[in-house]
Amino acid sequence: MSTLKFSSLAACLGLVALALPARAQSPAAAPRSIEALLRAQPDKFGKLLESPETFRVQVLLGEVRDGASGPELVQSGWRVDAEYFYPASTVKLHASVAALERLNELRRTSAPKSDERTPLAFQPLFDGESLEERDETNLAGGTITLEHLIRRVLIISENPPFNRLYDVCGQAWLNERMWRAGMPRTRLTHRLEISRTPEQNQRTNAFEWRLASGPIAVEARNNDQQKLALERVKGIEVGVAHMAGGKRVDQPMSFLRRSHAPLSELQTLVVRIARPDLKLPGEAFDLTDAQRELLLDAMSVFPANSPNPKYDRSKYPDDWVKWFLPGVARVVPLERIKIYNKVGLAYGFVTDTSYIVDVETKRSFFLAATIYVNANGVLNDGLYEYDDVAFPFFANLGEVVARELWATPVSAPERSK
Repeated sequence: MSTLKFSSLAACLGLVALALPARAQSPAAAPRSIEALLRAQPDKFGKLLESPETFRVQVLLGEVRDGASGPELVQSGWRVDAEYFYPASTVKLHASVAALERLNELRRTSAPKSDERTPLAFQPLFDGESLEERDETNLAGGTITLEHLIRRVLIISENPPFNRLYDVCGQAWLNERMWRAGMPRTRLTHRLEISRTPEQNQRTNAFEWRLASGPIAVEARNNDQQKLALERVKGIEVGVAHMAGGKRVDQPMSFLRRSHAPLSELQTLVVRIARPDLKLPGEAFDLTDAQRELLLDAMSVFPANSPNPKYDRSKYPDDWVKWFLPGVARVVPLERIKIYNKVGLAYGFVTDTSYIVDVETKRSFFLAATIYVNANGVLNDGLYEYDDVAFPFFANLGEVVARELWATPVSAPERSK
């Protein structure tokens, strides 16, 4: 079986295709070129096509098809993994999966009666911290639970719950689980929103399961053996200047010690969750069916439709963290669209990795993309073209791909699959 590799020739062509076993969806055909789809829409993508390096734009499409020897996933990429992009909140999906795997490990060893809804308490580690044992957004008792942390990070992409998932995993566990699952270039190095040194990010808080029979403590971890700094990754120096401590520093911002999640591996992560039947290089995730359903629900539910935690639609509209949605909704009615995804946005980098399904016809595709929008070249100044460039790009991309793949009506037998 072929594995996904981006050779120097493929990188020059900006196109790669891969066939892997999957569920049937449409008749076998030549792989579509995602680059050709974009170039056929100059009114939508012209500026990006003219200067893709400036925007660090990358796109990866995964189609599910019938192949000669069975169902296949055919992937077509444009500039995939050509250079570094900051993954931002996409790493919350990695942490959600790894924390569930960590729970399963602990259930087999020290905490057999713990589960996703067992109350958690986190001990202080750094100056200014105190015992944390309450989460008032949890309408089921106001406690911290693994399930509720995951829902908060995936539904509206909150940062503090991610940091607690990071503590549950430990830095080494978080990375090693991704590497074994077929994502060897992924590097997850730090917490979000709070400033910690690389050495501090190697350490995690001790926590305990608050069982009815009594607490079970889990010791703090220290990942002092892992070397996670990025090496041989193009473009880790970004911009012409950056803001630090309220002052401008006239040199690029270095992402050498920041997290890294290549676009190809982000799609691997979503494929593993959404389609565990699909054979991919590496180990399958150690998840129960119920845990996978927890992830899928949190990845797909609109914020206002979540029963716990609850969110106001006026503040969190349906496309809050689903940037392909407005475009796909130009092709099929909103009520037919289901998107399982995770997004990231920071420092001008905007990323979405999705599995998009028409629930009526059962047709689907995987789509991942990233773009960098920072016209003045200054990072951390809050001046980015998210609304003017990034979000329209994702909407247009979703529309173009959905229209191309779903334009042909589905016959009754196929629709009933």
